[in-house]
Amino acid sequence: MCPARTGEYALHFITDCDRHDIREVSAVNETQNRQIGTVAGVFAVLVSLGVTALVGSAMVQHPVLLAQVGLLGAGGIAHLLGGLDSVRTGPLTWYQWQGVGNICIGLSLPLGFVGQSSTYLLVLFVTALGGVSLAAMGVDLLAFHGRYTREERLNARPE
Repeated sequence: MCPARTGEYALHFITDCDRHDIREVSAVNETQNRQIGTVAGVFAVLVSLGVTALVGSAMVQHPVLLAQVGLLGAGGIAHLLGGLDSVRTGPLTWYQWQGVGNICIGLSLPLGFVGQSSTYLLVLFVTALGGVSLAAMGVDLLAFHGRYTREERLNARPE
């Protein structure tokens, strides 16, 4: 917390203080985002493993289900890699891994309603809209470093 100052240096001091506070908030937000991503990754991996255990080898006969479960599991693993703090995760940063996870999970969402009767068209449309939105946020994190979904780019250098 920055103490209050008065006089001719007040504006300059407040600006420096605000930058320091913003960096502290950014560090807290990064930690929270990693934790949320890790929880989402664990959930996605558990769901994909559970479906695989329940359906078993019959999943090969249903390629849409296989693709959905595979994308969900891959998205979960990507979110888990994004949540790892101390492990080197290759050329991607934590938020880029979470972007890959968002893309995979977003693409998997509407696959559950593909090939259903026409009564599910509205559900397919709404689910596809949500999936495309999630995938678009993932593309923003992966390619544009959060430029469009965050207040500032996540790869911005602190001053």
